Formats: sequence, C-alpha cells, structure tokens
Amino acid sequence: MPLVTVFTPAYNRGYNIRALYEGLVRQTDKDFEWLVINDGSTDDTLAELEKIQESHNGAFPIRVVSRENRGLMASLNQGLDLAEGKLFWRLDSDDLSRENAVELIHKYYPMIADDDKLCALVFLAMRADGSVYGTNPFETPTRCDFTMYRARHKAEGDRAEVMKTEVFRRFKFPKFGDEKFCLEHLVWNRIAREYDAVYIPEGIYTRSDAGDSITANLYKWLKNNCVGTATSFLEVFTDRRLPFAYRWRAARQYYRFSSIAGMPLWKGLPKGVALAAFPFGMAARVRDLVKYGG
Repeated sequence: MPLVTVFTPAYNRGYNIRALYEGLVRQTDKDFEWLVINDGSTDDTLAELEKIQESHNGAFPIRVVSRENRGLMASLNQGLDLAEGKLFWRLDSDDLSRENAVELIHKYYPMIADDDKLCALVFLAMRADGSVYGTNPFETPTRCDFTMYRARHKAEGDRAEVMKTEVFRRFKFPKFGDEKFCLEHLVWNRIAREYDAVYIPEGIYTRSDAGDSITANLYKWLKNNCVGTATSFLEVFTDRRLPFAYRWRAARQYYRFSSIAGMPLWKGLPKGVALAAFPFGMAARVRDLVKYGG
C-alpha cells in the first residue's frame, strides 16, 4: 500500500497534463501512486495519458480511469473509492508538485498517524515566484480544524489538504440534482465538526489557474450549481459555534444564491444573522445581474 494517493481529476487538459506528470517523476520520495480520472475530456487528454503510461519507467504506479463527464465532485468521490494510499492528496491538472512534496508528507505523517481525532496534514500553496498563496497564520506546525483556521485565524487562500483516506471516504461530496459542482468547504466544514488537522507552514505545490479553470470562472460555476452553493453557505450561516462575523459573511452569500436556487429566505433560519445579512445578499445579487446578466 502506498503512503499517498496523488489524485488528479482531468477535463480537457491534454496541453498541460504532462507537466504535472514530470513534476511527479522528480519526486525525491516515490512512496505514492498517481490516480487520474479523465472526466469525459473531448480533447487529447486521454491520448496524452496513454503516452505517459507507455513511456513511464515504473518508479510509481499510475492508474487512469476514463469515463463520461460527470463533474468534479463525482470524480473526487470515485477517486476516493479507488484510492489505495493511506493518504489522499488532490493535485489538479493545472498545478505542479514541488520535488520534495511526498518527502514532506512522509516526514510529518507520524504527527497524525495514530491520533483518531486528526484527519489531515495541510500544507501551503505557493505562487510561481515562491511566495505563499494567500495568508498563513502559523509559523510552526499547529493543530486546528478546517473551519476555525479561516473563521478564527483569518487564513485565506488554497491549501493542500492531505487527508486520511479512510476519513475522507466518510465525507463524500453530496449530490444536488443534476449539479456537477459544489464548494469544497461544504465537506471541510462537516469534517471540522469531528476532526482537527495539523497545519504545516511549508509549501508542497505551486498553484496556477488555467484560463478554463473553475477558479478563473467561479461565478458561472456557483450560479450554475446554485443549490450546492447555497447549501455550502447555509451550513456555515446556521453553525452557532462560529464567530458572528464569519457566519454573517456566509449568510450574505447564502442570500446571494438561494434566490436562484429557490431556497428559504427566512423559515427556520437564525433571525439576527438573517436580518443583518439579507439586504447585502440581495444587493450582491443585483450586482451580479448587472455585471453578468444573470
């Protein structure tokens, strides 16, 4: 059993999937497998992956699953079903691993291995110039849950959550009708109610948004998957253990998207937060209509 499953969901990334692979080839620690789900790509992604497999020297296992397009969250759920590693690290096809990424995971794994209340090691994301992506509140390895890391410690930006596979499997991404996407923090918040993670102030990958990535087109994805989006914010909005300001921001976003999704505006929701946030959420929705036309 490998220590890490490096999981890559790929859709129309024939032009850059090899760069990700080459970063994995350079890993100083080869105790991992690379699992790729080709999610119905219509370009040469599958052909490029087949070329990679044919020329691969076998230093680490590669598995490629190709299927019709079902979306990112379905890919993640299937990846969890297929993963053989003790740990599960999602590395997107437009990101690049640092050469010592698996080595660092191996180094810090003993900190969480035998603690049943710890679910993950969380590393920093880096920019191409070597700077940290977002803000990092911790200078030493620190125990914290996913939600309080952002709600109380004001952290911002993407991170590399290297999760215990057996824990992650308990918190798969829910399905909302025909929607193919929901915000990851829906699952992170659910996990945070039961588990802590250890935040490591070192970077293991370089983040780079392709022009066709979800991040680069985020509003479209949120709007087109509005039930999952609104549900993500609703669960923060109604979580009374969180700071008021954090819940209020989530409530604004809930009202921004719940009107599209046809979800409740008032019934059963915390009145104080709702009354404070409702006008701001509606104002954001009006701005969306003006800016995006929908």
